[in-house]
Amino acid sequence: MGAGIRILMNSLAGRRDAGEVQAPPVIPGLDLTWFWNPYPYWDSENNLSLVSHLSIHGWNFLFPGDLETDGWENMLKLP
Repeated sequence: MGAGIRILMNSLAGRRDAGEVQAPPVIPGLDLTWFWNPYPYWDSENNLSLVSHLSIHGWNFLFPGDLETDGWENMLKLP
C-alpha cells in the first residue's frame, strides 16, 4: 500500500473508531451502494479500490476504480 492510500485509510479508520457516522445524503430516485475488498487481507492499492454502483431512475452506473482481476473475482464470490 502506498503512503497516500495509507494516510487516507488511517484517516477514515480514525473517524470510524471515533464513532462518527458516515451516511450519504438521501436523494429521491437515487440508490448508491458500494463494495470493497477488506484490508489487511488485501493490501494492493488497486484491489483496495472502492467499487460504487449508482442507480438513478432506472439508469445504472458502475464505478470500479482500478480493481484488478483477482480483486474482482473476490468481490464476485461475496454475497
